[in-house]
Amino acid sequence: MRDSQYAEAMVSNYINAYTNTNNILANNMGNGKMAYISRDDCAIASAYAMMSDYCDRVMDINGYELLTIAEYIAIANQVSGHHVKYIEISDEEQYYFFDSIGVPRTTEDMWAQLATNFPFYSDGMVTFGRAIRLGQMSTFTNDFELLVGR
Repeated sequence: MRDSQYAEAMVSNYINAYTNTNNILANNMGNGKMAYISRDDCAIASAYAMMSDYCDRVMDINGYELLTIAEYIAIANQVSGHHVKYIEISDEEQYYFFDSIGVPRTTEDMWAQLATNFPFYSDGMVTFGRAIRLGQMSTFTNDFELLVGR
């Protein structure tokens, strides 16, 4: 269910792109694919799993299809009428962006004080983007459909 947090973040990043960054969504995911799923759907799958024979299994809960970030943005543009464009940046550029807005790189040192403004850290977000780019998040299953029936 790790994909759900990134799916929700991508909605926020998309909205930020057309409200604050002149319709540009820049990140380090490249052409990697992921099957985005909402947190709500993950919660539903968890509830179904706990009430089924699947409660002791490891399952990959993911969305309807594997998408690159550019494909995700194209769908969002079609639905919303906006014209957001994806630009791939390097891991170093991604770190620079997070540094520029004060996101801590790790959970060490001043984490407790900074966490009130940024309850996350850039190392995790940059490495997640890298994992997507390298194809490490491209697992696709029908486990959600098996559990929930849709």
